[in-house]
Amino acid sequence: MPAPSWPVSTLRPADLLSRLPRELRDKIYTDAVDVHGSIGFTEDLLPHVPPILREDTNLLPEALEILVRTKVFNWNWNNPQVAALESTSVCVNPCDIRQLDITCSEHLPSFEDSNFEVLNQHEKTYRRTDSRVRWEQLLDFPRLQKLAIYMQKTGDCSLNTLDFGPIMYALRARKPDINITFYLSFDTILKEYWEDPMWGNPADAGPGSYKPMGYVEMSDLVAPATQKDLDYVQEYLPRHLNIWRMPGHRSIKQGLLDETPADRRALAEHYAVQEPALLRYQMREHFELYQKPRESTAEETST
Repeated sequence: MPAPSWPVSTLRPADLLSRLPRELRDKIYTDAVDVHGSIGFTEDLLPHVPPILREDTNLLPEALEILVRTKVFNWNWNNPQVAALESTSVCVNPCDIRQLDITCSEHLPSFEDSNFEVLNQHEKTYRRTDSRVRWEQLLDFPRLQKLAIYMQKTGDCSLNTLDFGPIMYALRARKPDINITFYLSFDTILKEYWEDPMWGNPADAGPGSYKPMGYVEMSDLVAPATQKDLDYVQEYLPRHLNIWRMPGHRSIKQGLLDETPADRRALAEHYAVQEPALLRYQMREHFELYQKPRESTAEETST
C-alpha cells in the first residue's frame, strides 16, 4: 500500500501568526522579544526580534511596538558615544519609550553657598549648561512611565541637585503618575581616594583592591517636598529658609573609606545629604525659580 500523501501548505509561520487577533499576537510578541536586562538607547533593535517576525513587513512594526512598550532602555551619559539624544532608523524613538534607566555622574556647581537671589541670577546662565540641557532632554519623552537614575557622586560634599532637581518637578508636573527612582553610589570618589598615591600604594590599597559598594536607592531624597518637610525646616532650620546651604556635611572620604561595602550601603544616605527635608524644600524652591523665565516667555508670546 502506498504511503499516504499530505497536502503541501504554502503558508509561512508568519502567515499563520497574522491570522490571529491582534490581542493574541501582542501576547506572543511579549514572549518572543524577551530581553534579559535593559536595551541600549542607541542600540539596534532588530537583533532583539526573532527572524520570523523580522522578515515580515507587517509583523515587524507590531513586534517593535511591543518591544519598546514593555522593555527597559538604558542611557549612559558617562559614555560620550551614546550621550547625545539622536534617533536613527535602527534605534528606539524617544517618543515611544516607557521605561528608561539613566547612568550618570554628579555635576558640581560652579559657585559656592549662596542665597536664593544669587541662585536666581545664576539660573539664567545655568539653564544653558550642557548638564542642564541634557536633563531637560527627558522632557522629550512624552510616554515615559518609569525613570531610574543611577548616579555616581563625584564631590565630597552634599548632593548637588542644581542641574536635575527642577527637571524632576517638571516631569511630575507633566506626568503626575510617573515613577521616579533614584540610586546613588560613592564608588567613583572612594575608589579614586583609595588608590591615591599619597598612601604609598600599600598591598591592600593598590589598583584593583577597592571593593565597590554599588548603588543604594535614595528615592526619598528627590521626592516632592511635603508640608511636613516645610514644618521641619521652619522649626529646626529657620536660618536655611532663604539660603542655599546644607549644614554640617559629613566627609564621604573620611567616613566611608575604611568601611566594608555593606556598611557603606547602610550608611550611604547619611553621607549623601545631612538634612533630606531641607534638600527637598530647596529643590521645590529651585523649581519655582526655574519656571519663572518660561512663564515670562509664555506671557510675552501671548501678548
